Amino acid sequence: MTATEEKTKDDDFQSCESFDTWGEFSIDEDEGVTTKWDAFEKLDGLKQYTKYKTEDNNLPTRILKLCVCILTFLLLTTCAVVSKTGLIYMTTQIRTLLDTPGNDVVGASAIWYWILWLCVSDCVPLLISLYRCFMIVLFRKTKWPSKSVFLSVALIETAHSVGLSIFVFQVLPNVGPLMGVLLMTAVALVPSIILTLFRAQRDGLRTGKTVIDVLAIGMQGSIFVWLYFYTANTEMIIWISASLVLISFGFWESVSDERFTTGVFGTISRAKQNLNSARYRTYTILNIWKICVSFGVMVYFGVTKYNLAIFFKPLSGLNNNVADESSTISHRDVYWSFFLQTISSFVGYIVAVFAVRTQIQIVGFTLPLVTSHLVSIVAVFLMSCLNTEDISHNFIHRIAVAGNECHPVGQFIGTFFISNYAWFSVFWFVSFLWIAGHIWFPNIEKLAKSSRIFCRPFYCNLLFAESLMLNRINDHILTDKFTAEEVMGSYLSLLSIDINKSQSFHDISSPLCDNHVTKGDKKPTKIFLCATMWHENENEMLNLLKSILRLDKDQSARRLAKTYFGKIDTDYYEFEAHILFDDAFEPTPEGDVINEFVVFFMDSLVKAIRNLNGVPVTELPFVKIPTPHGGRLEWTLPGDNRLTLHLKNKLFVRHRKRWSQVMYMYYLLAWKLKNEIQHDTPEHQHSIVQKTFILALDGDSNFRPRAVLQLVDLMKRDKKVGAACGRIHPIGTGPMVWYQKFEYATGHWFQKAAEHVFGCVLCSPGCFSLFRANAIMSPNVMSKYTVNATTPKEYLQCDQGEDRWLCTLMLKQGFRIEYCAASDAKTYSPESLHEFFNQRRRWMPSTIANNFDLIMDGKLFVAQNETFSWLYIAYQSALFCISLIAPSIVILLLTGACASAVPAFRRDKVYGIWKSLGLVGGPVVFYAIICLKAKREMQLQMASVLTVLYSIFMLLVGIGMTLVLSQSVFCAPGHFLVFSIMVPFVLAALAHPYEATCLPHMIWYWLSVPSMFVLLFIYAICNMHSVAWGTREKPQPEPEKEEPQIKSTQTKAPLFVKEGNAISDIDQLPAIQVHEKTEAVIKMGCDYAFQLMCCLYKTPDRDDIEEAAMQIRINQFEDRVDNLMHQLNIPLVERVETEATPKNQLKAKLSDVIAGSPRVKFVSPTAKPYERNNLLNPYWIEGKRLSGGELRVVSEEESVFWNELIEKYLKPLDKDDVQEAKVNALLVKLRNKSVIGLYTLNLLSIALIFFIQLNPAMQIPWILNTDMSFDVFGMVFFAVLHSCHVRTDDRDAIPPHGYFHVRYCRYQNFSR
Repeated sequence: MTATEEKTKDDDFQSCESFDTWGEFSIDEDEGVTTKWDAFEKLDGLKQYTKYKTEDNNLPTRILKLCVCILTFLLLTTCAVVSKTGLIYMTTQIRTLLDTPGNDVVGASAIWYWILWLCVSDCVPLLISLYRCFMIVLFRKTKWPSKSVFLSVALIETAHSVGLSIFVFQVLPNVGPLMGVLLMTAVALVPSIILTLFRAQRDGLRTGKTVIDVLAIGMQGSIFVWLYFYTANTEMIIWISASLVLISFGFWESVSDERFTTGVFGTISRAKQNLNSARYRTYTILNIWKICVSFGVMVYFGVTKYNLAIFFKPLSGLNNNVADESSTISHRDVYWSFFLQTISSFVGYIVAVFAVRTQIQIVGFTLPLVTSHLVSIVAVFLMSCLNTEDISHNFIHRIAVAGNECHPVGQFIGTFFISNYAWFSVFWFVSFLWIAGHIWFPNIEKLAKSSRIFCRPFYCNLLFAESLMLNRINDHILTDKFTAEEVMGSYLSLLSIDINKSQSFHDISSPLCDNHVTKGDKKPTKIFLCATMWHENENEMLNLLKSILRLDKDQSARRLAKTYFGKIDTDYYEFEAHILFDDAFEPTPEGDVINEFVVFFMDSLVKAIRNLNGVPVTELPFVKIPTPHGGRLEWTLPGDNRLTLHLKNKLFVRHRKRWSQVMYMYYLLAWKLKNEIQHDTPEHQHSIVQKTFILALDGDSNFRPRAVLQLVDLMKRDKKVGAACGRIHPIGTGPMVWYQKFEYATGHWFQKAAEHVFGCVLCSPGCFSLFRANAIMSPNVMSKYTVNATTPKEYLQCDQGEDRWLCTLMLKQGFRIEYCAASDAKTYSPESLHEFFNQRRRWMPSTIANNFDLIMDGKLFVAQNETFSWLYIAYQSALFCISLIAPSIVILLLTGACASAVPAFRRDKVYGIWKSLGLVGGPVVFYAIICLKAKREMQLQMASVLTVLYSIFMLLVGIGMTLVLSQSVFCAPGHFLVFSIMVPFVLAALAHPYEATCLPHMIWYWLSVPSMFVLLFIYAICNMHSVAWGTREKPQPEPEKEEPQIKSTQTKAPLFVKEGNAISDIDQLPAIQVHEKTEAVIKMGCDYAFQLMCCLYKTPDRDDIEEAAMQIRINQFEDRVDNLMHQLNIPLVERVETEATPKNQLKAKLSDVIAGSPRVKFVSPTAKPYERNNLLNPYWIEGKRLSGGELRVVSEEESVFWNELIEKYLKPLDKDDVQEAKVNALLVKLRNKSVIGLYTLNLLSIALIFFIQLNPAMQIPWILNTDMSFDVFGMVFFAVLHSCHVRTDDRDAIPPHGYFHVRYCRYQNFSR
């Protein structure tokens, strides 16, 4: 669809007056209505901104990017040149020692030293790769390769290592420095052959590229011709030929095309795919083997080429001098050479990965590596032309000495390049560039993983530049295969598509990189922005709306640049904003109307547009649409993106966040997305679903477009990532917000990062997280997320922590949850202690329930999710156990501090510590009893008082600690512990400058430790039976006093008046005279012939009431006709006078109740009763605030979808007092068991640690001062706590400060 067509469609959308012409909601009479929208549970299995510039196009950003490109180019070029010349320098020293006469003993010892460090330099990347592969094998689910693949790869890697060792230990020292540099591009013979074979099989033999491939083979093979002219030494010819051919075997992967499925080429492709899936286990073993091979070859050359008796002699005989006076070699020369060559290669690899990940590969990767080879040739050439007598004894001198001693440039060119046939190197270099030509045409996503960039896990230290170019994956021949079962199991069943009708389905393959749009695949990234609202205030709404408008502005600018300027934007996306408003209506006598919070939202939207753009906007056109769940309002934002506000009526659908998420996930994925792609081929469906994401937000989230795109980039690079979360920053004012700022910061610095490294993040917070549509549509995710809580565990796990529960379901299906530290978002946090305690009262039990589920189902997680391992389960188990005994640790902290700070306790050596324990534990026990017996408000008030008292106590402890430390001996255990506390936080703050301002809040955090570790824990556990939300609760109005009504001793059957009448019971009628009739509890008879009645009672005549209600509806319709006649200046006819009969009095009373004022009635002979329909004319659309909106109705198909969804999942549960009492009893029983268990566990922990510390046998001398001692058990426990951060909720990690101070106080008691 062209831009003009899109604009025309948008204009039609804004001007159409009926739903029949409205885009996606039009009804197609030729096609049947698809009703199979719900297949989740059936899946088995484990106005435009033309002047706006995006963040990427503003001048400062472009200048910064230019500087980064230049810096990357220079840095990688320098690293590659230093690495290559460093290798040449080290091998040159071997030749210098070989050519020096009379140095058999000392020279051989020096040669041994040089080749040893050359071998170590070769093994450094292998050691790093071994560590990385081993950690991934430990903490990830990895596979073993097939035996044939493993043996083949082991043989290839052995050949590569042997060839590399021969090249370094034998070839380079003998051919000289300049020829050694030239030979480094002759290591691509085997890749050239493989590339030619694959390309000829794919494109044919007569294509131009195939011809050039054949020429490249000849150019690489010219090395054998050169050897024929270069030397007559058969041994040297064999060594050079063998080394270059064996080295080239190691670069076979980058030129192997994975798209072949049959024949020999298919076998190679399948072997490569099998190796990719089992690479880390394979290279964990092969790295060890390659290290052994390298040392073995080194020993072979050392023993066979030099004196065996002197080879193992250390370098002590050098005495810092060897050979003649013109050359000096020392330990320092070897170490510096090794250090520079190794560090330059490592830094160069980091820079290369950075360049590819940031999509500056040509400038930051390809050009530097190609240029480095030319610069190295020029540098070595110039040094070889220098007169060694005119330069000092340094690095340049030693390379020049190893040259051909032809000092004039012309003479050197004539002798070397012509007589030695070095001009063959031009063939090698040109053919090498052709074979590695794919590095000039990158096609990779942003932030790609290293396994997506390079074939082998790490780099080669000795052939740095050449290995990076040949090891770079060819993005154009790499595909991602999907089996029919995998695709069908994820979403095709939901789409109701017959798989067998797709001829190409069984060979679905899509490029890994979906940044660049391919032919036939023109669907961009689609983001559904979904937020949930309830009772947010105006400032919180403004935060969210400004964020949406910023995203709207950014998307509009990208769309304009793409449409009118043809810009290729790899970050291009489309988005829709959907906000679900809980409890959006409030009842009135006339009917339901939107509540004050919806009005706040509409006013905030106008204000946000006015503040963000400076445009004097007074009203934004909108569309109002009645729906079965209540209704929705739609706006077209200034950037032509749609904002939809879904209004939920709690009488029609369930409220709370989880059910709002169920609503928008089913609506967007099972209805909207399905209708958009149901006629596409399975290949296109797969591509679209893979690029569809849901951005989950809270009603007060504040973010920038760049933060969203960073999450999208993270999702694009790995299809197994089901959700990604960013860094959350609390905003607000007051001490509680200060506490949370430091708490959130430390959680990101330590806990999130540790989970990301050891396994994966367990919870993606709902305030700012990106979910993959394919992950949500996976088996057993939404089908279990929609479960009705019936057991205490389900109430805690599902209703109290819906974000964590959804993530747990996704983890069980094998998806990962990633953490992106560069993506920032802000959200309002509780500002009062009461609200904070209520929030954590929900989070803590939910986290404990989910962590317990994780540990108990550890086998399932390890089997299903490759990021989980038993070590990670053990790590989470340790955190879980430590979090349960955190209160006991803090109590011991206060006990030790009190015993050291109070003089009376300090002097009492026997009972002082016991008195301190009673003083500290007494209030805790008292508060525990309060939480079990008193009302919640009383519990919170007592928590506030104790928080203040404990904060004052912690302040006094801090002052006492400072005084004691200033008087203690330096390097005492206390200094060590304080240092261990402060340094990690300071270093983490320096590493995160954006959050460094949170570091001063550590003071308030430390003062709040007793309250947050003990009181909050007790409050949460003792109130875990409460399922109330606790935050943003709207105060309920006090019930109004009812007027005196007719009293009756009999139970009256309620009268429900339909469609718009708010009076539902006869008791609401005024006290007027109403006809009564006789009814009976038991009636038997034959219609009107005769009746037998028992247990008679009087009841108001329902006929009178229904007639009055009907008349009210007629009056309402007539009022609207009168108003319309008044607006059209049509004269009114006559006033109706009514007789003062009892019925008319009842009508008048009812009219006053509903309308609130007397009504003037005019004759309307054609007047009919005005009936309301929730999908056509509900009362709320006529409100004053919504009077200017355009009215539309939903299509029949969508109405059916909503009705079925509501009936199946969202229908409000009928109130069942018996069931509620049963559930409450079960929750209380679970609370009681939890309280008893956790209280007992903490008491045992206190007793165990307390008595162990009192035992002198557990004290050992302090290593820095034997006059001081420390507790062994305490130190071990301290190490565990220091390495693990205690989880208390879904977002935060609390460092165990308490135990630090306990240990400090006890150390001071035992220090002398």
